[in-house]
Amino acid sequence: MVARRIDLDDEVALLHSPEPPYTAVSEPLVHIRYYLQSLESEGMLEPSAAADVLADLKGRWYGERTLPTLVTLLQPYLSEADHARAMQLIADFRRFRLKSHDLVAFIEGRTWAAAS
Repeated sequence: MVARRIDLDDEVALLHSPEPPYTAVSEPLVHIRYYLQSLESEGMLEPSAAADVLADLKGRWYGERTLPTLVTLLQPYLSEADHARAMQLIADFRRFRLKSHDLVAFIEGRTWAAAS
């Protein structure tokens, strides 16, 4: 994935439950963008289709950017076989949660300890 600068809050915004453990209810666009790029790189999704899906989600309130909504939006663009593979990738969506990976790397790196 090509690194890109995030300029807007909606790229990382998500809705979570109000009670512990504060489970995420929606997905940030940065995660969805990475997932769509994966579908493109595997040849399952045309770049124009990925752009259409992303534009639809970007036009929605961030709390509506959910995996079920993503699945619905992808449906018309995927063959039956590609749809099955896309659902396999969604079943393990953790790999696309870049901001979670960033947090883990930050904590494991303990950069604050090196500064003192």
